[in-house]
Amino acid sequence: MLKNLSDLFLYKNNLYGQFPSVIESLNLTQIDLAMNMLNGSIPENFGKLQQLEVLNLFSNQLSSEISTSISQIPTLRIFRIYRNNFSGELPLQLGIHSKLEAFEVSENKLTGKLSENSCTGGTLFVVVAFSNNLTGEIPGSLERCHRLHKIQLYDNSFTGEFPSAETNFPVSLRPEWHGICLDWRLVQQFLLYT
Repeated sequence: MLKNLSDLFLYKNNLYGQFPSVIESLNLTQIDLAMNMLNGSIPENFGKLQQLEVLNLFSNQLSSEISTSISQIPTLRIFRIYRNNFSGELPLQLGIHSKLEAFEVSENKLTGKLSENSCTGGTLFVVVAFSNNLTGEIPGSLERCHRLHKIQLYDNSFTGEFPSAETNFPVSLRPEWHGICLDWRLVQQFLLYT
């Protein structure tokens, strides 16, 4: 069924029902099913979409854990699954095999840590993961993301030391670290140097 399909744009409709359990259109480069009423989970065979660049599934009713096969897609640039009911830990390999640019997973029920690998390709410019149950320290690897211009991590349970004044964040970066339990003296020092 539609095996030669490369772009699927069905966002902002009133589509409902189960997310397809099998994807047969292996030439897909863009999937945008955002702002519908789809439920179910991301199928395990998503890793076979070796040409997929954009995955927009935000503002649906999708649930379950995020398939680890997504982290095997070498062309994935945009990953937006916010405002769903995803749970479990984020795939820690996400970003190792691709040049991830946008990573937006806010308003889910995700747990665990943010991946140290999300900026491996050096192209990450947006990290939005607020309103989850994420824990641990903020990945130190984010300071190597020279294109990074937006961080929203509030309403989680991150701990640890705030990035030091020597952190190499671009001058234009104004991180939104709301709700993170950190040493305020370090925050003040950081703000003085930006």
